[in-house]
Amino acid sequence: MAYFNNEEFRKAIPSFEKLVDLGERKTFLFMKLGMAYFKTWEFEKAKVMYQKAIALEEDNAAAYFELGQVFLKDRQLDSAKVYVEKAIVVQTPYLAEEYETLAAIERQKENLKGAFDYYVLAHKEDADIPRIYWQICALFDQMHSDASKKLVYYERFLTQYGTEQPYLSQMVQKRISELKEQIHYVKESTD
Repeated sequence: MAYFNNEEFRKAIPSFEKLVDLGERKTFLFMKLGMAYFKTWEFEKAKVMYQKAIALEEDNAAAYFELGQVFLKDRQLDSAKVYVEKAIVVQTPYLAEEYETLAAIERQKENLKGAFDYYVLAHKEDADIPRIYWQICALFDQMHSDASKKLVYYERFLTQYGTEQPYLSQMVQKRISELKEQIHYVKESTD
């Protein structure tokens, strides 16, 4: 390990290989040996070690990234892209709940615009949660006066979620009726 830490990768390789030969199967070991091979331009061996690390930990973003680096250095660009993109996928955090909580905080602070923006981020993070999009509709409704624009949001809710959550769908349908009635009266009064 001292050789590795001092970046004497050629000297570090035999010790790591000995551990592998003795049956040691740890992600840490495969990652270090993969890096040592990479730094000594032994790309095929580096690929094998990183693939072994991935086999032990399928969500190891660092292993995918380092494997992508090996393929890049070896000028196998398509493979490099695949592994770097996989590194992004496995390390991407899921932030919908955090954004939703921040939105609730902003709403309690009576910062409707801030709450709206956080709900939009939460919806981008997870568009499968009707409650989040309903909050977007309700906040837009509170912040704007144009009934036609409000209607677009509520109709989009029904298009996207239908009657997935009956309670929310009923509220949305009721609000759509109110908005349509409002739009109708405004048209009549201007005619």
